[in-house]
Amino acid sequence: METAGAAETVAKADLVQYYRDLFGIVVSRLPHEDAVRMKAALDARGFPVEIVDDAELPPLPADFQVQRVDADGEWLRFTDSMGRVTSRALADLVFLSAGHVSKLRPKSENILNPNNGWKRNDPETRMERTYREEMEKEFRIEFFFWTEPQRLKMSLAAAKAIFVKGRSIQLHKQEDLAAGIAELRALLPPERANTGIRQPDTAYPSLRAYEEEIRWHFHRIGKGG
Repeated sequence: METAGAAETVAKADLVQYYRDLFGIVVSRLPHEDAVRMKAALDARGFPVEIVDDAELPPLPADFQVQRVDADGEWLRFTDSMGRVTSRALADLVFLSAGHVSKLRPKSENILNPNNGWKRNDPETRMERTYREEMEKEFRIEFFFWTEPQRLKMSLAAAKAIFVKGRSIQLHKQEDLAAGIAELRALLPPERANTGIRQPDTAYPSLRAYEEEIRWHFHRIGKGG
């Protein structure tokens, strides 16, 4: 990007990544002078931005995972994997988010110790546990409330299913996923939803990009925008 010269503390390669991850917050922890120069460069190229003190951007609350959401009049009813039910007033719902994200997850597996030959009846044969990180794709739907618990999350991965208003949704059934999101979209006005709710096929380049868009929306909501 040609804006690289506008910020002395940000490398050109970093700016390319910021542009690719542009969902709400472009970059954090910049000196004010660099932020002013970057804003001017982006404004000139048709990307209007706002300079905000990092302290003004609210952190996201911890999430609590659920597997099912149902609507009952002015109430939302959430059920977790243990069958526990939590009811929340629709009036308490402040924001909805969704989207495809990719993130690293730790994985482990047992393998035969390479120092031992495989002998089926040999008690000396030992298995060895190995660890690695693996990129995993996930579709998540999140509900944010004014009161505790403030963040309820539904996570949909390759071998899982979630339920939205009685509809079973799996990751490979895109029509069902789009229909479920459409039902949730009707719960709030567009300004109270992220890009992934408005466009369910949105793929965020990282979990960070997904979450920072939500933080930016909360900042705007706090300002009455």
